[in-house]
Amino acid sequence: METGGFVRVTNGRPAVGWRVWTVQERCDGVRLGSVIYDAVWTPGASAHASCRHDELHVVPDMTCNCGFHAARDPVDAFPYLHGRDEPSTLCRVLGTLSGMRFRFCDEFDGGFGWIVDEFMERCSHALVADGRVWLIDPLDGDGVEDRNRAAGDAAGVIQLLDRHNRDCAILAARLGVPHHVVPRVAIAPFQFIPIRMGRFWKEVALWWRERRVLVFADVLGTPDYLLAGRERLGVHPLLRLRPPRKQLGAIHPVAILCGHGAGLFDEAGAALREALSTSRRRIPGQAASAVRAWRASRAG
Repeated sequence: METGGFVRVTNGRPAVGWRVWTVQERCDGVRLGSVIYDAVWTPGASAHASCRHDELHVVPDMTCNCGFHAARDPVDAFPYLHGRDEPSTLCRVLGTLSGMRFRFCDEFDGGFGWIVDEFMERCSHALVADGRVWLIDPLDGDGVEDRNRAAGDAAGVIQLLDRHNRDCAILAARLGVPHHVVPRVAIAPFQFIPIRMGRFWKEVALWWRERRVLVFADVLGTPDYLLAGRERLGVHPLLRLRPPRKQLGAIHPVAILCGHGAGLFDEAGAALREALSTSRRRIPGQAASAVRAWRASRAG
C-alpha cells in the first residue's frame, strides 16, 4: 500500500518503519511497551531483540521471524492502534523505527568496512581489487550501497559462513552480481581456506595473498566477549579446544578483518599466532569476559 507524501522525513532521512506501541503507567514512570509481548522499552537504552526459538543465531535473521517488526507504510500499522489492553495501559501510539546504527571502519587502500552499533558488533567489508568491489558478509544499511558504488564496479558478494546470510543475497540481486556461498575454489585475487566443513558449520577464511589481508567470518574476532585477558584477537568459544592452527599456521597477514569487531592492522600476524597458541588455556578467561561484556551491554 502506498501512502505517497504521507510518509514523513526525519532528520533528512525517510522513516524506515512504522510501529504501534502501548503507553503504560509503571511504578518507575510512563513507558512504551509492545502491543503483543510483555516487553517494555527503557528510556535512553538500546533495545536488543532475542529469538525465542534459537538463542544462538544473530537477531534478526532472514530465515526466522524474530526481531522487531514494523510496517513499511503507516496505514498497515493502523489495526494495531485498537485492541484489548491491560489496566495499566494509558493509550496506544503510532511511531517510527530507524534502521540499525553503524559506522564505517577498517579503512585502508584496499577497502573498508562498516560495523553495527550492537553487542554482537557485526562487521561487513568491501575489498577493492583492480577497480572492482567485492562485498564480504555484507549487511545493508543507509549509505552502504552508495559508498560501495563510489569505490568501483560491483564484482560479487562472498559469504564466508553458511549461516551468515545477512543481506548477501539481497545485495547480490540488487547489484546484479554473483553470490558465492562458502566458496572453496579461488576467485581471483582471493583464495579460500577451509576452517570448518561440518554438517552444521561450514566456514572458510578469505586470504588475499597479494595484500596479505586475511578475512574471517566467525572463527576469530575482536569484540570484548570473544577475548580473554589482554588478547587483541579471540578464537570463537566453540573452537577454543580445537583452534584451526593447521589451516592458519602458515599464514602471515599484515591485516586481519573480522565478521565481528573491528579489524587489526598493527602486528596482526602476532595477534593471530597468540590467539591460536593460547586458546585452550584461556577458555576460563574468555568465558568471564563474555559474562562481563553481556552484563555491561544490558546495564548501558
